Amino acid sequence: MLIKLSWPRLLQVKACEALLGFCILSALTGFAYADTTKTQSAIVAEGQEVVGNAGLTLVASIRPLAFLLNELALPADKVIQLVSNNNSAHHYQLKVSDRRLLQSADLVVWVGPTLELFLAKPLKQVARAGGESVVTLSDAPDIVWLDSAPAAISDHDNGKQNQHSDHGHDDHAHKDHAQKSTGKDKDDNHDDHDHENHAKNTHDDHQHGGRDPHIWVNPINVQAMVDLLAKRLGKLSPDNAAAYQQKAQSLIKALNTLDQDITKQMAGINDKPFTVLHPAYSHFINRYQLNQLDYVVINPESAIGAKHLYELSQYKMTCVFGEVGQGNQHIEKIAASAKAKVGQLDPLGSNLEDDASIIDLIQGLADDFEACLG
Repeated sequence: MLIKLSWPRLLQVKACEALLGFCILSALTGFAYADTTKTQSAIVAEGQEVVGNAGLTLVASIRPLAFLLNELALPADKVIQLVSNNNSAHHYQLKVSDRRLLQSADLVVWVGPTLELFLAKPLKQVARAGGESVVTLSDAPDIVWLDSAPAAISDHDNGKQNQHSDHGHDDHAHKDHAQKSTGKDKDDNHDDHDHENHAKNTHDDHQHGGRDPHIWVNPINVQAMVDLLAKRLGKLSPDNAAAYQQKAQSLIKALNTLDQDITKQMAGINDKPFTVLHPAYSHFINRYQLNQLDYVVINPESAIGAKHLYELSQYKMTCVFGEVGQGNQHIEKIAASAKAKVGQLDPLGSNLEDDASIIDLIQGLADDFEACLG
């Protein structure tokens, strides 16, 4: 049945429809505004007054540096890990998509050419704006380098006590440092052990010019890295510089507490002798004065010589440490012959969740040492 409305009645209906449409539009606009306000309020409530919504794209070369950037990044920032967990930073091959990422990133963070040599040339090409888009952490002014000087190698080869005797270690305590070369091949530095794998492989990626590049395993070094990163982030986003500094100061304080805790944790086991898979722990070992005897190989991907394998089995030691994600086929054999326990270290935090912190990584390393040496 068709109902005809009078003209006044029709005007009333039209007016109601217009009013209803206005109310719906106002409500939708209000919801959108409320949602934006809520997000910004949540950020302010966390003590981080973030200006702008764009955020920075931060690329970390390896997992430990991604953990570090996660601690400093603001909610709008995006942290991307370049080298995946199942790849080696020493032999990584950049993909086309990786190169695009390096070009587009606001900041690329790496240790330096001593560790990620594959990045040296590409980063020179993307270091725009006076180099502000790249941070080389090994250049941080307050990094503590505790490796042997070249003179110490000569002393070691002559059978003398090395320069680390002030840590209370014997001549073998820092053979991981003795692999540093003064321009000669590594097999020249290891004639006394006839390390067949050293003679076979020059391993420039682990020579490092006399320095161990695994600087993130020492909390004091991480503090220096945090300071450098916070300043650079503040330059890239001046309006948020105070927020980055706030996060940096909180992290530095936490790292200081971590250092004190690990010092106490290691105090009861720092005389226990052990061997590691490869020389990657000098910054942790020197900081907490642990008693490392030797290492199995320079590079975990290389083979071990039969003579060196025998020599390792003759040590009197508490533990032989393998490494997460590496071939540890000789570790159990060495440990069995030496009547030592088997442990496993995780210097890259491979077993940690993606949202873990650099503090979790270092504490995990301390716990792994304690579990086998305690």
